[in-house]
Amino acid sequence: MSTDTWGDRIEIPVLSCTWGRCLNEGFSGQATFTLADLGVVAAVSNGHLNVLQRCLVVEFDYQVVYAGIIWDSTYDRDSRRLSVSHADLWSLWAVRLIAQDRTNTIATWKQPYLGFSYRTLLKRLVQLGTTGEGRLVPIVYEPDFSGSANRTYYGYNLDTVIEALDGLMNLENGPDIDFRPEWDGSGGLRWQMVTGSLSGNGGQIEVNFAADQPQATGLVEKVSSREKVTQVFGVGEGSGVDMKVSVGTGTPVEFAIERVEQAKNIKSGTQLNEFTQGELMARIPLIYQYEMNVEVRSPVIDGDPSRLRPGMVVRWYIKDDPKITAGWRSCTIIKYIGEVNSDFVRLESQEDASWLGV
Repeated sequence: MSTDTWGDRIEIPVLSCTWGRCLNEGFSGQATFTLADLGVVAAVSNGHLNVLQRCLVVEFDYQVVYAGIIWDSTYDRDSRRLSVSHADLWSLWAVRLIAQDRTNTIATWKQPYLGFSYRTLLKRLVQLGTTGEGRLVPIVYEPDFSGSANRTYYGYNLDTVIEALDGLMNLENGPDIDFRPEWDGSGGLRWQMVTGSLSGNGGQIEVNFAADQPQATGLVEKVSSREKVTQVFGVGEGSGVDMKVSVGTGTPVEFAIERVEQAKNIKSGTQLNEFTQGELMARIPLIYQYEMNVEVRSPVIDGDPSRLRPGMVVRWYIKDDPKITAGWRSCTIIKYIGEVNSDFVRLESQEDASWLGV
């Protein structure tokens, strides 16, 4: 697809291509093409694999499961193979400023938002990043939601879209975001922007590892304390003794783990407290992560990989295991990865381990 019009769809035979999506962050992968194939030669000659100019789309049964902009390419003449690195829409938010004034007077630009919901603020920030010459991205937005949040954004902070989005998503009970790629019905590509709690929007799938045919394999459990904290120091605007600091403290434990989180653009004490509390609550429990392989055409996902969504819930059951406690678990899918030539997609899910009391 062309990144100029988000149209001009061209089908190109591929040797290999990874695809996937992540919760609240970007996915990047690689695709390899062989120039022994005349279809690929024609595509290369016509610039259909040029960096920045094209977007790769992976589909199953005419349903889009992934779309990624081509950012790099490497050609090996001996093997006649062209490899491209691609990344989804989140990669674009990292290189787009929210300031509408992108001239020498950018420092004077400011945009206040009063009486908005956080979900609608996220929408406004994306709209700021997609308005103006060379900034078009076809996105279908939700309606506005009422709320009482107030925020002002300043040009001199030079915030990128992703930095501004993170500032809201990382709040305690902050909304999640999903950009769902799809065909627009006229041969073009577009994205649905969905915010809020994505588990309800994405639905639920179930896997029973105790069944004779569980329809999932390769279960892996990972436990990490790398992000755990007992106390967070949120640092806002200012320096020296005038520096704004907010302290968030979790349940006292014998083993202290302290972390400093920077939020230099925050001027309000209330907003700094919200930021600090969000960083604290996200890091109090240990992280329990589970990975499993599910067949792309499995009944687990109704034979439709486009049904997968970051943020949806996977419920799974296990028994008679020496490490994992028997019973049902409900986990949030934070990432899934596929390969166009593979019959499986690997799900990565995460469980809130606060119930373990650790």
